[in-house]
Amino acid sequence: MNTGVARWLAPLLGGVLLLGAAPAWATPPAPGAPLAQQISSQPLAQQISSQPLAQQISSRIDAEVEAPTGSIRVAEQDGRVVLLGEVMLLEHALQAERIAWTTPGVADVDNELRVVPLTAGTDASIEADVRTIIKAEGRFVDTSLQVVVQAGVVKLRGLFQNPADVLALKHRVASVPGVVDVRIEALLVAVASPLHSSSFSI
Repeated sequence: MNTGVARWLAPLLGGVLLLGAAPAWATPPAPGAPLAQQISSQPLAQQISSQPLAQQISSRIDAEVEAPTGSIRVAEQDGRVVLLGEVMLLEHALQAERIAWTTPGVADVDNELRVVPLTAGTDASIEADVRTIIKAEGRFVDTSLQVVVQAGVVKLRGLFQNPADVLALKHRVASVPGVVDVRIEALLVAVASPLHSSSFSI
C-alpha cells in the first residue's frame, strides 16, 4: 500500500472510519419492533442505498461475490476506497473491485486484496488449465496465444477481435485456482479490415 493511502487509512485503526458493516454490538437497539425486523421489511436496494458508503460496498460484496463473508473488508474516506483482506480466487478480487468502482459516490479504489489459494496449483497445471480455456472459447481469433506462467502470474499475448474478448479471457483465467495475477498484451484485429490493428495491455 502506498504512503498516501496509509496516511489517510491510519485513522481507521483508531475507529474513526467505517470498516465494512458495523459489528452487532455497535448497533443501537431499535425502539418498538426489533431492528432486524425493520430492516428486513425494506427492499434490498433501499437497505443498501441508505447505508454509509463503505457499508454499501461491503453489503454488495457479501451479496454478489462467492467469497466467505467478512473475508473482504472495506475502508472509505471522502470517496476513496481501499479493499483489504484475503481471497481464494483472483476473480473474487476483480469482482470486489468492480463493485467498488460501480458504487455511486466512489472516486478512487485501491485494491489491496491478497490472493491466497486454498490449494496452490503448479505453474504447469495452471498453464494447462489456461490453454484448455483458450481452446474451448471459439471467439478467440488465435487459439495459439502465447501463455507464460511464473509463480501464479499468467501472461498472455495474442490476437483478439475486440476488447470484450480480452476482458472475458481475463476473468476466465482469474477463476483458475492458483492464479494470483493476469496480464494480457492484446493485438486487436478488425474482422472487416484485417490489415488494421491496434494493441493494448491489461
